[in-house]
Amino acid sequence: MRARKFGRVINIASLAARQGISTEGHYAATKASVVTMTRVYAQEVGSDGITVNAICPGIILTEMAKNKLVGADRDHWTNATSLKRLGAPADVAGAAVLIGSGN
Repeated sequence: MRARKFGRVINIASLAARQGISTEGHYAATKASVVTMTRVYAQEVGSDGITVNAICPGIILTEMAKNKLVGADRDHWTNATSLKRLGAPADVAGAAVLIGSGN
């Protein structure tokens, strides 16, 4: 990327990086680390034409989340979102494509 003076790095973090959840401190800490790492790398390589961004989605209905979020928990998190729905993997993919396609 440095040799070409162009590149896109997209890290996937989480809303948990800014808004921890009780009993999920370890997860929030790792995602906060991803956000901080993204900021530092963006500063280090930005002058080389490389952008570094992080996508921080809320709950995305992956297979793991589908198995973990059931009943009242799922209803709670669905109602806590602005769109009144949980995210889909395509939501994150669309954001990544948009960020990655910039010139």
